[in-house]
Amino acid sequence: MSHPPNRPPKIVGYNPYDVTYTRPSGTNGPLGEPHRGNTILVFGILGILLCPIFGLVAWTMAQEDLPKINSGRMDPAGRGTTHAGMICGIISSLLLIFQLAIGLCFLLAIFSGR
Repeated sequence: MSHPPNRPPKIVGYNPYDVTYTRPSGTNGPLGEPHRGNTILVFGILGILLCPIFGLVAWTMAQEDLPKINSGRMDPAGRGTTHAGMICGIISSLLLIFQLAIGLCFLLAIFSGR
């Protein structure tokens, strides 16, 4: 099938603005669950900036959602934000561990009498 040289070939049935997704197994219909990527990313950022508990929640939520996204049971559009939120949650958790270690060192220094 030839097309004019200055126009891209027309892809029949493709709509870049279509927001419906189909399951990878080939069955028709929308995916079962919407992604929670934005929520996970916000929790991850809040974990870094305000309270590390939010980071732990983001990491846990991402661990639940990424396997669902990979298996096709959840909207794949949220994979990037979910992964970014998980990374922020991991960083937040590492900062929490570091803060607890520093706090423990100060407590030991205070109560050891040095």
